[in-house]
Amino acid sequence: MYRQPPRNGEQGYIYISVYLGLDPLTGKKIIKKARRDKNGNRFKTLRDAHLEAERIRDEYSKNGFPTQSGNVKLLDFYNKVFKPTYRGNVEESTWLSREPVLEMILKWFGNKKLKQIQPVDCLQFRNWLLSDEKGYSQSYASLVYGLFREVLDSAVELDYLTQNPSRIKKATGAISKGHHIIHY
Repeated sequence: MYRQPPRNGEQGYIYISVYLGLDPLTGKKIIKKARRDKNGNRFKTLRDAHLEAERIRDEYSKNGFPTQSGNVKLLDFYNKVFKPTYRGNVEESTWLSREPVLEMILKWFGNKKLKQIQPVDCLQFRNWLLSDEKGYSQSYASLVYGLFREVLDSAVELDYLTQNPSRIKKATGAISKGHHIIHY
């Protein structure tokens, strides 16, 4: 709620600007601005503006426009938001080496909604990477899990998640790259 003071001979007015979250498909902010209530009357008091802002929030949440964007699947978030950003920020050779790693992450978590990913899921993925049956080196497992955490960090930064589930518990910490033995 804001109060615009009178200027240039015009009368002052009260207006609202309500943040409703991010559009799950485009990643853009959803902001509703208004100087009038639903009946077309200008706001006379800040209380009127506050009540209208609350009504708008309730209406958007009831009509399927969530204020949290965690209802997006990881695959959709990856394709529409993370992939274009990450690909633009790294060299082409880095992208070519990371793409198969990201595909592996998407096979594991792609159909899950972002808000459904729990610390226990992250721990299971971490343990799977380190298991003997997969045979991945510790440094490769570190790279894969680190990239997975980076995807979730990006979701947190863009308000798709409130916090990164892979960073909540101590058990889901990063994988060390291990000791390097160099033969002379």
